Amino acid sequence: MASIPDRLTDVGGIYQKDSGIELSDLDPSELPYPYTTPVPPEVASPLDGVYVRVTPLEGLGQPAVALPIRCLRCIPFRVEAGVSTLTLYHGRYFLHHHLSNFRSLGFFEVTGHHVTFFDDPNCPTDRGVYRWRREGVALTLQVVHDPCPFDQLRAQDMTASPWTVFNHCLTRFTGLWPGELGCSQRRFEP
Repeated sequence: MASIPDRLTDVGGIYQKDSGIELSDLDPSELPYPYTTPVPPEVASPLDGVYVRVTPLEGLGQPAVALPIRCLRCIPFRVEAGVSTLTLYHGRYFLHHHLSNFRSLGFFEVTGHHVTFFDDPNCPTDRGVYRWRREGVALTLQVVHDPCPFDQLRAQDMTASPWTVFNHCLTRFTGLWPGELGCSQRRFEP
């Protein structure tokens, strides 16, 4: 059987194996489920990108209670110490707390300076509306209305501190979930 040659991407004059993916490359089980309709079209939005947040242990409590743990029956959306990423791409979002490996996904729609998150498996019929502001590399979310239960933890998680955008296509991020969306066959200038 013949092997498929690797696609190479020019990253600042250095060719690297192209590890970019599109939504069509994901297994259907890795995509949001449409609990409600309509599903947003797969088109770019002004918020598309990958955002990272690093939350220090200080301020969250003693290590015995503040360190994230892997828990399959715990309440979702706890603000956790460590690295979290938020990927917004073509109406789909992917939230990942890296230390505990908590993951959530769903759809989003942008209308003016409001973003609505919905079809999250933890809150399948609740639509969370947030005001967004992007200044430089910082994305700030402010809750307008989010009825997701669990004592408003989704709202607290999304708004705990600003998210910082980074070029996930140029800067490889180990463990990025669901992967380098939108980075296929791109050419980057230094």
